[in-house]
Amino acid sequence: MNCYKSLFISILFIYSSGIGLSQSRIFWTEGSFLQELNRIDSDATNQQTVMKDTLNRPENVISHNSTVYFSDGLIIKSINQDGSNLMELIIRNHSIGDITIDPVSERLYWADNTNSGSILYSSNLDGSDIQQLYEYAEDFDFINSIYIDQSSGLLYFSSEERIFRLESDMQSATELINGYTDIKTVIVDPQEDAIIWFDDWEGMFFKSSLDGTNLDTIFDREFWDRPDEIFVDIEDNIVYWFDKSDFNIYSLDYEGNAGSTLMNIGTDNNINGFYSIYYDFDNEKMFWGHSDGILKSRSRDDSSSSTVLTDDYIPIQEMWGHNESGKIYIRHEGIWSVEGNGLNNAQVVDNGDSYLFPHAVDDYIYYYEPFNDIKRVRTNGSGTETITNEFPWGAIGMHVDVEAERIYYSNQFCNCVRRFFIGSNLVQRLYDGTDIGDLVYDKENNAMFWQDEENDNHKILSGNSFGTNLQTIYTSENRILSIALNREKDKIFWVEQINDGGAIYSSNYDGTNLQEITLTATTPRSIAVLSLIDADEDGYYSFSDCDETDASINPGATEIVYNGIDEDCNPLTFDDDLDQDGFVLADDCNDENSSINPNVDEIPYNGIDDDCNPMTFDDDLDQDGFLNEDDCDDENSNINPDAEEIPNNDIDEDCDGMDLISSIHEIGNITVNIYPNPTVDIINFEFSRTLNFESILYDVNGKILHTSENQSVIDINDTTPGTYLLKIRDLKTGEKVIERIVIGNK
Repeated sequence: MNCYKSLFISILFIYSSGIGLSQSRIFWTEGSFLQELNRIDSDATNQQTVMKDTLNRPENVISHNSTVYFSDGLIIKSINQDGSNLMELIIRNHSIGDITIDPVSERLYWADNTNSGSILYSSNLDGSDIQQLYEYAEDFDFINSIYIDQSSGLLYFSSEERIFRLESDMQSATELINGYTDIKTVIVDPQEDAIIWFDDWEGMFFKSSLDGTNLDTIFDREFWDRPDEIFVDIEDNIVYWFDKSDFNIYSLDYEGNAGSTLMNIGTDNNINGFYSIYYDFDNEKMFWGHSDGILKSRSRDDSSSSTVLTDDYIPIQEMWGHNESGKIYIRHEGIWSVEGNGLNNAQVVDNGDSYLFPHAVDDYIYYYEPFNDIKRVRTNGSGTETITNEFPWGAIGMHVDVEAERIYYSNQFCNCVRRFFIGSNLVQRLYDGTDIGDLVYDKENNAMFWQDEENDNHKILSGNSFGTNLQTIYTSENRILSIALNREKDKIFWVEQINDGGAIYSSNYDGTNLQEITLTATTPRSIAVLSLIDADEDGYYSFSDCDETDASINPGATEIVYNGIDEDCNPLTFDDDLDQDGFVLADDCNDENSSINPNVDEIPYNGIDDDCNPMTFDDDLDQDGFLNEDDCDDENSNINPDAEEIPNNDIDEDCDGMDLISSIHEIGNITVNIYPNPTVDIINFEFSRTLNFESILYDVNGKILHTSENQSVIDINDTTPGTYLLKIRDLKTGEKVIERIVIGNK
């Protein structure tokens, strides 16, 4: 949201209650070609620029994760790649030379350029924790390129003639390169021990080692064929540049050999006024900015570009403070909400320049949509509805009392104050004047205030909702431009035009206790008031603090679970049933895992009480005293390591891995003798009479190691020592015997 070229300049006043922690702070905008949102404490201290809008020209564009960062004159801004959540992160008093991001430390770096050189700064990506790093004090020589070596965290920067490395102490810089003319872009590739830069005057690409030695010219461009923007893919050692003449992005390697064209931006894009280009190699997506306030993007395979941001240079016009949310609502190509620090701008009503007199009451914003409609929308932008579509034309100030079904307004055609009855569309004239201006209304005190001019006397008048009890509470020789109320303190605020500047005043409702708040360099236009109350003095005002009687309860507090209190003023932070499985802690044996609660089926052998019932067995299901780890059949209490083995029944009762067998067995009426056991080299079979049989030797995992038919000897010389199973099967009847064989070391 940007603000330009307007005769209407806006002012916001924030006043805090005398209850508890109290602070009065005034916000105002001034300027015509560019607008600044400034603030100052009521004691005329701590003046600060909160938000500054310049001609929108996205420069130094850089993409990180899903956010695009760019500089815009004196401001560093961010916007999501889909064009949402435009934010002003950092506002400076000098132009910004270059910006870059260290993705490892998640820090933003930039240079402020002044007449006496440049200063390097860094901050968090949200603009907080601003730190001054290094001052490059050279008259009329600036830092114009910054690069972060991600592997070491060292920062490199260039002026027109020199390249430096900022050392790890952030206080000293080492000069690496000197003697060039107009260095534009510096890229550092630590893996290749290379610094690469372009001298715009010479029209050449250069390269050196990281210490500034081994200078080399890698590519020479003609004077008329200079690159318009340069960037490098350090993973593939490729230098790219954009050429406006044919919209192509060309490439060359570090040795100066020309490569393939990366992409063509396309003639459908307005390259005139082109400022900055950035290519996101991870996502193969290009971002670039124009002087006409456009930020665009295009993926490598797209046939056309997408517009991320467009600015139409529309100024801030009217503002209204909303005490419940602590936000300012502004008419600015639609209606926007802005927090008091100037950040987190959000559009509440869609684009359009015909939404007049927005003001927020309770959870709604009321506004006039010419020619006849009075509408309201919730402060979050949802639920738009029409209050009346028969409102008279010509209003220049308005307040809606929806409960009383009345609208109080001043009218520029009749220069009068009127009230409109919503149900009957009846219009009643309350006051006739000469040059009526803004109007505000305090329902609780049944008091209206408006501006009027008579014989060069500029007045503020008051009256009640019936048009009676009329009083002049203030008269000035200066034109009064806008008025606003602090309804909690029964105070009125207004701005006056004084030559090319202005002044902000306040008084009680009856005109007593007149105070000059501040003078402004240019003429303010619209004024709004927020009442800030911090009764418990915890540093959080009432619009964000859910309990002004307890300093331990505020948005900065840590939620204490299971005490039934919303300490952090966030109902989405769970106090009980943290895993949201429908069971509070009293019934849930693990409130941090939604898969554990009384409604869950117990999963055996996982060591977890899934159903929160210790009587449901998780292990030793047959209750024979042995856990599943030691019990080879946890569903049969007769099978466990203490059970007595029953020979030759194919059941491993004692869980030793095999069924007990004897060396002498019978198959039918034939006696089978297997020997020796243990053995080291052979296994012999001896039968009481002839048997047509099969022998199979298994390891303990059931893998077949040997099989034969009607052989009375098995050679096991190559078999690893251990315990094995031998099966003898009658090939005719299928009867079988199993013997455990122990093979020892030779």
